[in-house]
Amino acid sequence: MTKIYLAPYINFQGKAREAMEHYHKVLGGKLEMFAADEHGRPRPAAKGDRIMHAQLELDGVVIVASDGHPKYAPKVGEHIGLQIRG
Repeated sequence: MTKIYLAPYINFQGKAREAMEHYHKVLGGKLEMFAADEHGRPRPAAKGDRIMHAQLELDGVVIVASDGHPKYAPKVGEHIGLQIRG
């Protein structure tokens, strides 16, 4: 049976790289960050890219984040979600 768990998914609205690099520095673990290419497909993020998906894995805990879409700022209370993983 597959183990199912929840991961916080945080919209940092342009600050995802800064936040996730800070969490990585403080907590350790494995950090991956992706941006979108011109067709919307994921590719490794370079400095200055908006983060489409970032993931920090550490000892069974996963924190997921993105910069969100610049045209659609999150409403108050909508910047954190839960991702079901398994």
